[in-house]
This record gives sequence, structure tokens and C-alpha cells, in this order.
Amino acid sequence: MVLPKTDKVKTGEGSEWLQRLRSRSAEEFVDGYFATRLSGPDQRDQSWDQAREDERVFFETEQWNGVPRDQQGVFKLAKYLSLQLGSMIQSK
Repeated sequence: MVLPKTDKVKTGEGSEWLQRLRSRSAEEFVDGYFATRLSGPDQRDQSWDQAREDERVFFETEQWNGVPRDQQGVFKLAKYLSLQLGSMIQSK
């Protein structure tokens, strides 16, 4: 499960989303969840590194600092998916 665009969640509603995600059973989210924040249209010229830094700072805010660090951001999601794909290829 990926919760994208966390920056679009209204202030004060982040804890509600986190509570919903944590309350899901293991059957629903076999691989857990990830929360991401993507750059907006006004940040198109932003470098990958700057976008990841902005995302890191975003997840330090009180509303989102409850997301486990290994489940925060595009980089962690990409790393997880890469490992999953590698496992699937290796098992074939």
C-alpha cells in the first residue's frame, strides 16, 4: 500500500490516516505501507537530491513523523520494490 501525496492531506488529518494504516490487518497490507511526498508542478526543475531532501524534511513534521523511517519516501519505496522484483526474477 502506498499513500502518495501526503502533502495534500489537510493539517491535523495525518494522524487519522496513520491510524487507519496501522489498524489494517496483515492480510490487507502483506507488505506494509509506504508514504510518499512528490514534488509539485512548481518544483519541476528541482533536482532528485533536493526533492528527496524536501521529502525528508516533510516527514519530520509532527503530522507525519509517526511513519516509520524505512517506510518514508520515494527512495525507500523504490529500494523495496527493487528488492521484491529481484526476488521474483531470481525465483523464476
